[in-house]
Amino acid sequence: MTTLDMDRLRTVFQQEAEDTLIAMEEALLRLEEHPDQSAPLNDVFRHAHTIKGSAAMVGAGELAGYAHTLEDALDLMRQGALEVTPERITLLLQIVDSVRGMLAAEMRGGLAHVRAADAALVERLVSGAASIGTRAADTEAPAEGLAASGDHGAARTRSLRVDMRKLDALLSLSGEIAVARGRLMRSHVQEQKDTRSTAAEEMERLLAELHEHVMEMRLVPLGPVFRQHSRTVRDIAAAQGKLVRLVIEGEDVEVDASIVEQLRDPITHLVRNAVDHGVEMAATRRDSGKDPCATVVLHARHERGVVVVEVRDDGQGLHRDRILAKALERGLLKESDNVSDSRLFALAMLPGFSTAERITEVSGRGVGLDIVSRNIEAVRGTIEIASTHGAGTTIRLRLPLTVAIIDGFVIGVDDERYVLPLDSVTECLTLPAADVGRSGGVLSLRGDALPYVRLRHLLGLADSPSTARESVVVVHSGGRQAGLVVDHLFGEMQAVLKPLATMFAAVPGVSGTTIMGDGRVALILDVGALLDQACQTPAV
Repeated sequence: MTTLDMDRLRTVFQQEAEDTLIAMEEALLRLEEHPDQSAPLNDVFRHAHTIKGSAAMVGAGELAGYAHTLEDALDLMRQGALEVTPERITLLLQIVDSVRGMLAAEMRGGLAHVRAADAALVERLVSGAASIGTRAADTEAPAEGLAASGDHGAARTRSLRVDMRKLDALLSLSGEIAVARGRLMRSHVQEQKDTRSTAAEEMERLLAELHEHVMEMRLVPLGPVFRQHSRTVRDIAAAQGKLVRLVIEGEDVEVDASIVEQLRDPITHLVRNAVDHGVEMAATRRDSGKDPCATVVLHARHERGVVVVEVRDDGQGLHRDRILAKALERGLLKESDNVSDSRLFALAMLPGFSTAERITEVSGRGVGLDIVSRNIEAVRGTIEIASTHGAGTTIRLRLPLTVAIIDGFVIGVDDERYVLPLDSVTECLTLPAADVGRSGGVLSLRGDALPYVRLRHLLGLADSPSTARESVVVVHSGGRQAGLVVDHLFGEMQAVLKPLATMFAAVPGVSGTTIMGDGRVALILDVGALLDQACQTPAV
């Protein structure tokens, strides 16, 4: 086997081993809930056996030996020589962490070594075992274990790992094919209908189907991301002496793989905050008439073309007075301000904002919710917070199904075209004659004041004679609303989002590019950044 082949094999091993470790954690948590059932224990044993064999195949000898030692200990538990106890489950989870650490060393190009602390975990696990001997090194697993493994494997669907760069290239190609399709269809319209029209229509159908399949390839279920937090909830609750259960709803809901990656950190912070600050101690809950065991819910669903992800808890809820006092202390609000709950709770997302009375290893520094806000905004999502003091908190994330394609609204300034995300556009109206020639000002929109500014000034374009009829596009972002004066309105389109080159990544007001139907490149505008600029642009 060549060095290149071995490198590819190690890459596959590392990816699959990480998935196996996650599955092992899930099986251990099921075993903790049902210590008298053999199926979870057989699953844990099978996962350890898989890691051992795969590690040996790629030359990770010490990792394979450690997994083999773990197998021996698990076999003692399967034979009844070791009782399944919460303490042993904790040790097994720590052993999973040790294996994950050794795997990380392999991924960094080093060699996995078994530390004395790692070996001590297995020794502690088998201490007190009955003197019935251990499984011989080359003995296969008992029939019961093989049957459980086979059943489990049969229930799983086959999957294929695809490099995201290949998917992105395929998506980009499908977008360019769509441009070619548009050109072909226009040429047929101009040349009247002929025998080529049917072929063009068939091409359109096939390309649309290809594009749909490409998008489906990028969709992944949220279940694996949600299930990873079972361990998070268990460990934090155990460390703080709380009783907390995690409930997962909608794990089959699928979203774009890039959105899933952006969701990992936000969900982690929200779950940790819910357990650390949201839910109360068992005794406190009992005194309040609640179930001593708190519930944290991870919920996902589709709703009107977006994906909604909720993190709910039935804890003590947000303390409005504390948040208000903190906001006043930091100068974010004035005593005379009359703020709604939604606006007040949104302040908790600001960097460094925290009402925690103590700082723990888990939270309290006001960093986590800021990370949540930044990651969700990066994928054009929104955050809503609802809370009732004493009854719990719900944090709702609304996310697009994909970040690769957006529904856009095409506008024009001079001869250039630009695309606004359609979900940021409220309506369009004609610029009043009295405002023609002004760079900005305020319009009356059904009795409400609407500030407006010329898009050409925000983009730094030169002045030119006004068109016969200028339009105002009303846009919104982050609770703000304003009008952008443009020369032309071209209507809606689906835009394949292409990232800006690195040298242009810091250009304000622009989030990407797309190819129009006529082959021209158009800039996709960042409405939030444009409104930030508009706030700093004086009216003339």
